[in-house]
Amino acid sequence: MDERRSGFFPVAGAQASLTGVWGRGTLAARRDVTPNLEIAQNTVNDSLSLAAAFPLPWLDDTRRRAPKLIGLASLGVQHTRLIDSVSSDTTSSIYAARVDVAVTYVPRPGVSYTARYEGQFQTSDDEAMATVPGFYRNTIYFSFAVRYPANVAGVVPKRRAGSSTRADRADQAPVGAEPVVPDLLEEGGEEGEGDER
Repeated sequence: MDERRSGFFPVAGAQASLTGVWGRGTLAARRDVTPNLEIAQNTVNDSLSLAAAFPLPWLDDTRRRAPKLIGLASLGVQHTRLIDSVSSDTTSSIYAARVDVAVTYVPRPGVSYTARYEGQFQTSDDEAMATVPGFYRNTIYFSFAVRYPANVAGVVPKRRAGSSTRADRADQAPVGAEPVVPDLLEEGGEEGEGDER
């Protein structure tokens, strides 16, 4: 019987994000070790992904620059290697990639139309211990979304001059008026009777 040997597999990950008036983008890289229950082996996965969302300047005729066209794109690649359960060596490379591009048209709030393309690719080397089918897949999506009622968030009324900010209006004191403090009836009644005598 072969002697089992332990292996050293570091795990690391990094992510960077940018946000600006041009849109937002995210770049992420990761290396991890995960079990594959289908083939009963551990795998080492190296992955890199890039995602971006940005407004497109066409059909933008509003003064507030609310974009009617929005571009979305993502790209991901992954390299997977199997870990031999006895020698702890990495073998059998599997490669996968995915690209996703979409354009969304928003004519008014609550209504959107989307056209999307998704492409996937997978292959493996000749030394694969398990048969991994290689394939290409191209998919085109068309979707429509409507939200009713369109205004989901409640309308906040404008703050008027001199209005209170507390619910119990304790911060709202009358301006230019003195506070009225009523006298006690018993004391007032006794003093009044004594004065008449």
